[in-house]
Amino acid sequence: MINLLAKTVARERAGGEILHQSVEVSQRTNAVNWRMVDMSNAIPFIVLGIAVLLIAILVIMIAKQYNITTLSRNGVKYAMSIRARIRRKDEMVMRSMSFINSITEWTEKSIFRSNKQLKDYMDYNLKRTGFKLPNGNSLHLEEYNALKVFTLGVLLAISIFIAVFVSASVGIIMAVVSIWLILTMPMIIIRGIVTSKDAEIRANFMDVYLVLHYSLYMGGETPIPTLLASYRKTTDSPEMHEMVEIWTNHIDTLGEYNATEPIARDYREIAEVGTLMRLIKQIYDGANVKQELIGFRKELVAARKAELEDRGDKIIEKVNMVLRAIIMVLLFQAVVSSMAIYIPDLVGGMSGIM
Repeated sequence: MINLLAKTVARERAGGEILHQSVEVSQRTNAVNWRMVDMSNAIPFIVLGIAVLLIAILVIMIAKQYNITTLSRNGVKYAMSIRARIRRKDEMVMRSMSFINSITEWTEKSIFRSNKQLKDYMDYNLKRTGFKLPNGNSLHLEEYNALKVFTLGVLLAISIFIAVFVSASVGIIMAVVSIWLILTMPMIIIRGIVTSKDAEIRANFMDVYLVLHYSLYMGGETPIPTLLASYRKTTDSPEMHEMVEIWTNHIDTLGEYNATEPIARDYREIAEVGTLMRLIKQIYDGANVKQELIGFRKELVAARKAELEDRGDKIIEKVNMVLRAIIMVLLFQAVVSSMAIYIPDLVGGMSGIM
C-alpha cells in the first residue's frame, strides 16, 4: 500500500514537472509569436522609411544634375534677389512707359503732333524694324514722333546753353546739325533696316515656296503651318524665322484663307509674298491655279539663277581687280629693280661727262 502511494506521488510529481515544462514552452512560444507580430507591424514603417530615403537621394541627384538651388539660406536669398530684380525691372518699365505716354500726350496736343496721313506707312515701317516699347508693344507713329520731339528739344537746349556760355558759333552749328539729324537720320536708319530685311526675305523666298509648292499644287492638302515648321528647321536666317512665326500666328488666329490679307499687308513691299497670298486665296475660292503656281516657281528659280550669276560676276570682278593690283605691284617692283641695277652706270657716265 505504501509502495502504491509512493508510486502515485512520484507520478504526480512527474506530471507536474511535465506540465510546468509545457507551460514554459508555451510562454516562450507566445513571446516569439508576439515578437513576430511586432516585427510584422513595423514592416510598413520600414518600407516607408526606405521609400523616403530613395526619394531624397533621387531629388539630390536631380538637383545636382540640373544645378537646382536647394532651399537653404543662400537659396532663399538668391530667390529673393531675383524677385527684387524683377520688381525693379517692372518698376523701371512702368516709369518709362509713364514718361513716354506723358510726352506723347503732350506732343499730340501741340503743334508738333504727328502727321496722321503718314500713320499707316510709318506704323508699317516701325513694325518691320522690330522696334519695341519698354513694355514689349510695337512702337507706333505717335510714340516715335514724341521721342523725336523730346530728343530734339534736349539737343536744342544744350545748343542754346553752349551758344550763351561757351561759343555762339559752336552753339548755332550744333543746333543746325541737331535739327538735320533728328529730321532725317531716324527715317534713313528705319528704311535701311526694312530694306535689308526685305532683301533677306527675297533671297530666301524660293526655298520656302518650294516647300509649299507641291501641297498648294495638290489643292492645299497639308496645313501650311506644318510645312512652315518643316522649313524653319532648314534655314539659319533670323528674318525667315521671324517671318515663319508671323505667318503661323496669323494662320492660327484667322485660318489660312483669312490670314492671306494681313500677311500680304505686313509684307506689302515684297511682291513675292503678295503673289503667294493671292494664289492661296484663289485655291480656297476653288480656282484652278496650277499653271500659275508652276509659272511662279519658274519665276523664282529664274530670279535665283540670275542672282547667283550676278553674284558670280561680282566675285570674278573682285578677283580680277585683285589680280590687276598684284600685276601692277609686280611691274612696279620690276621697274624699281631695273632702275636700281642701271642707276650706278648712269651716275658713273654722267660723272665722266661732267
